[in-house]
Amino acid sequence: MRDVDWSRLEHAYGPAVDTPRHLAALLGHDRDAVEKALEHLDVAVLHQGVAYSATAPVVLVVAGYLDELAVEPAVRDSLLEFLGWVAEATVDIEHGQHGQHGRGLLPNLHKALVTTYQSVYAYVDAENADLRTTATAAAVSYARCTPLSEERPVLGALLRQRIAAGEKRAWYVAKLVALGAPVADYLDDPEFDVQVTAALAPGLADHPNATEILIRGLTHAAGTGTLPVLPANDPLQEYANSFIDPDPWRGYSLTELIAASTRRVRDFERIAEPAAQLVRTASWTGADRTWGPLVRAAFHPGYRTGAPLTVSQRLVLGALLDNPELWAPNDGNAALVFRQAGLPRDRDRCTQILNTTH
Repeated sequence: MRDVDWSRLEHAYGPAVDTPRHLAALLGHDRDAVEKALEHLDVAVLHQGVAYSATAPVVLVVAGYLDELAVEPAVRDSLLEFLGWVAEATVDIEHGQHGQHGRGLLPNLHKALVTTYQSVYAYVDAENADLRTTATAAAVSYARCTPLSEERPVLGALLRQRIAAGEKRAWYVAKLVALGAPVADYLDDPEFDVQVTAALAPGLADHPNATEILIRGLTHAAGTGTLPVLPANDPLQEYANSFIDPDPWRGYSLTELIAASTRRVRDFERIAEPAAQLVRTASWTGADRTWGPLVRAAFHPGYRTGAPLTVSQRLVLGALLDNPELWAPNDGNAALVFRQAGLPRDRDRCTQILNTTH
């Protein structure tokens, strides 16, 4: 850490001159300082999935702490999670996100990840279950990076062993999917969440059984009802709460299920009823992830004034009118959904469309 000129490196808020102090705090026993140091990693060194020039050097320091068992067990879990997030940010750059800024960081990020992979992999068999799953998730994220692709077969074999052992089976199938490993054999699994997770694999997009499983998954989700978003006095906090997955071991999110279903099911009529139920019970926070994509899909490529509504469109529009949460006048995301669907952002006019178009 002392060999790094941190004044020449940057994080999200400017020169990384404060980063060494936070890294040193991770080694101490001041709980408040440790929490602030972890927050610094999550919001400055890696900000909303965006890496900076300080990110790669921090990866090397953090991995060294893990090698030396220099931090408390709970802190190890957070550091492993951070390393996994850095790997995911690197994959995003490989896929063209963050433009020239990201491409300039890629050589150092790749070098840091290759150097520290074994530091992460050393924990995949940890006795502590939480540490074991965090390390496995981080190792998968590392292996998704191009220079570490040769690690995928070994990791894939480990994931299959965990699935066979009955440990968080759908979650481990999701990690196989992330690696790009074949998962068609799990479409016939006795566990429904495992089937759905496998069906979401991009490589099975044209598999008829996978599509049928997604339809059943959407119907099941509609039948069980969408889980309420934790309320908050601040709308921004409530929106942030909507990203909290109440069942992280399920293997997939409702957002992923809706995205894949609307993309793969060519005849919307086949998912119209569960779609309408999901719209009817949705939170306002789902304009970009849950009810919004369903409304857009129902009215694609956009409603034309005076045109007769299909049966599917009538179901979805009726559900939209039934849900008072989706009509807040100042919700820009919701307004965008209505505009893309070709619908007026006016409840009375939508009611008129429903009642007069046959």
